[in-house]
Amino acid sequence: MSGRLGGDKREKKLNRRQIRFIKEYMKDHNASAAARRAGYKGQANVVGPRLLANVSVAAELDKQCEELFAKIDVTDQMILDEVRKLGFFNAKRCFDANGNPLEIHEMDDDTAAAIAGFEFVTLYDGSGEQKHAFGQLRKFKIADKRGALELLGRHRKLWTDKVEHGLDEQARKLVADRLDFSRLSDKDLDRVAKALESVSSGSDKGRQVPSRPAVLASEPHKDEG
Repeated sequence: MSGRLGGDKREKKLNRRQIRFIKEYMKDHNASAAARRAGYKGQANVVGPRLLANVSVAAELDKQCEELFAKIDVTDQMILDEVRKLGFFNAKRCFDANGNPLEIHEMDDDTAAAIAGFEFVTLYDGSGEQKHAFGQLRKFKIADKRGALELLGRHRKLWTDKVEHGLDEQARKLVADRLDFSRLSDKDLDRVAKALESVSSGSDKGRQVPSRPAVLASEPHKDEG
């Protein structure tokens, strides 16, 4: 990767350390380690995830990943196809009609793709000149089917995490319009926490509403740099 990340327009939104963070993150996808290597001193475990939430950094990472996949000729469909093979693996395909285990080369492609590992051990009997092989122990390790199904489920948006809060629709809109949480400083986050603590519960047709509008305005954001 060169010193510049894809052109002047993309560069203008990123400072030097953010660019370095992106390069480091692409190596191992470890946000905290990447922040540390990029020169962010102190709470790298906090700064790293915060950088990932930065709109400009996230957009550049997406572009970098797309360019990388294009180079190695990997498409989204190829990835989904592989996850599908793992998620819908059927153990019956590992055996023939008589219940005998198939050799790897006898399995269909989808079944073979679900084999994460295998071990063949030859069994012997006797010793010395009398020692002879009488069989083979074969062990197969199957890929994580549940994990694959969870990935497919998230891709299809079959389930989402539910977050409970005490703000009504109007208050949520006021907060959302005033704050970009991905760019808040520690001081701003403290203010948000204190403001939310001050919101009391009332009754309004079964809803929880704040005792007063939760209008927050953040101070000008300072980039980590």
